[in-house]
Amino acid sequence: RDINKQNTIDDIHSLAEFLISEKYTRPDLLFLNGGSHGGFAVAAAGIQKPHLYKAIIAECGVYDLVRISDQAAGHHFVNRLEYGDHHNPDSFSSRLSLSPIHNLDYETKYPSFLVITGKNDTRVPPHNSYRFMAYLNDLPKKNMNFLYTTNGGHNIAITAYDQLNLMSLKFKFMEMLTGYKFWL
Repeated sequence: RDINKQNTIDDIHSLAEFLISEKYTRPDLLFLNGGSHGGFAVAAAGIQKPHLYKAIIAECGVYDLVRISDQAAGHHFVNRLEYGDHHNPDSFSSRLSLSPIHNLDYETKYPSFLVITGKNDTRVPPHNSYRFMAYLNDLPKKNMNFLYTTNGGHNIAITAYDQLNLMSLKFKFMEMLTGYKFWL
């Protein structure tokens, strides 16, 4: 199953390139936001083609595809079927080629990242997000990168109030990077 994951990321790039070529937006205004598998996909997209995106908002994603299948969160192992078994040589190569942490290049300037995780996540261990943020902040050519941890689980927000706070956080992040005011 994992050998087709690049198709998802390529679709994100194609959409971004279309929006830019048709002048709906510019790279300095283009943000990606995804959660769970979408968090992985937008992070991988930002790592693979950083020139297309201003910033990435990645929520509860898997950023280390090499080690994740041996890690437990809650009562089960993480995404073993979704990303394949890294003990299989073909699957390992695919994982390595897509893994955001393993494809960071110290000479490349990446988009800014807002990484959001829930400290009670039973699908993706929060330390996966912490490690990714540590790698991003270790880069010499870094932008503004932030990590936000909620009390929630994989769905991040526990209450409607928490959801509103997260939405406000995302808009504030976009405002900081673009100067655009989303409200008065």
